[in-house]
Amino acid sequence: MAFLVGGFILSALTTRSGMLITIDREDAAQRARLLAMSAELERSPESEDRTVLEILNGVGIPGLAGEFGDYLREAGFDVLRYTNAQRYDYPQTLVISRGADLERAQLVAQALGLDPADVENIPDPGVQIDVTIVLGRDYGTLSAYRLMQSGRR
Repeated sequence: MAFLVGGFILSALTTRSGMLITIDREDAAQRARLLAMSAELERSPESEDRTVLEILNGVGIPGLAGEFGDYLREAGFDVLRYTNAQRYDYPQTLVISRGADLERAQLVAQALGLDPADVENIPDPGVQIDVTIVLGRDYGTLSAYRLMQSGRR
């Protein structure tokens, strides 16, 4: 479900556990730029097999989503954007499949150190990404974070 509020598109998603996630979408100009970038990715033959991600900082620690973005890029994923979530009270990191291929999100979950069985499947044909990650307060327990902190990737 999406709403237009003050020039921003907000998507409201509900996970299996009943947690409501509100994802702030860019204003029209930024959204157009993202769609253009996505179209470029689609034209590139090597991008056909790559998973496109967005990472949302759900804990409010400055730079956290960017750190995870760098890590996941090095792991071979296309990180289209990283930004803050609408709120900063997510207790657990969420991996949400937004496209038709649940397996892509499960691979992202594994790369983070999460159980692939915990991936939420909330497809949205209106977005040009495969997976949304919402970083929660448990980010420090993720094996990916421990690897990032040790300097090994």
